[in-house]
Amino acid sequence: IKDYDKDRPVDIEFDYGDMCSCSISQTFGKEERYLGTFEVIIPFDIDDLIEIVCDFLQHHTHKRIHVYKDPSGNYQRNRKKQYYGPQTLAKLKEKGWIVIDKCPAGSVNPTHNAKFQLINKILRENIPNMPYIRIIRETNLQLESSLNKTPRLIKYNSNGIKEIFKDKSSEKELKIEDKPMNSTDHSDHFDIKLWHK
Repeated sequence: IKDYDKDRPVDIEFDYGDMCSCSISQTFGKEERYLGTFEVIIPFDIDDLIEIVCDFLQHHTHKRIHVYKDPSGNYQRNRKKQYYGPQTLAKLKEKGWIVIDKCPAGSVNPTHNAKFQLINKILRENIPNMPYIRIIRETNLQLESSLNKTPRLIKYNSNGIKEIFKDKSSEKELKIEDKPMNSTDHSDHFDIKLWHK
């Protein structure tokens, strides 16, 4: 990957569940460059995903990684009765990374409406202090698919104010093996990083 600097820190963002997924990105001035997107599905778990990530970053010399993870992972347990968030941090440290937890215990998930508004502002690329998103298509097919296919659901709250949600209803009938290219999961970790950063 030409748009990658092995001597600079990297960001990684995780979403957890029966499919654990992540993207790796790097900051270059105002650009957030998405280098690669990965996932594992059950029976594989977060440890297996981190092995894949570390293989991808095997030539990285500056082993400093900023971890953005679904805050519910600080409290959500996997099948091994481990908490996803602490397991993620421990595995990265075991693999030799200096880990900076950007979503520690106490972090909260914003509403879909808040994330949607933020992402739309960022993607306009005309607001000062907002980053430019650059996604390398060849190594981020799942992320691109997820961003393009994630449907919106518009509802009105009790005060009559319009709110936007991700429509995840179609995912209930998806076979697990079809999730990487057809679910909202990759867009979820994309949102998490941009919101918390």
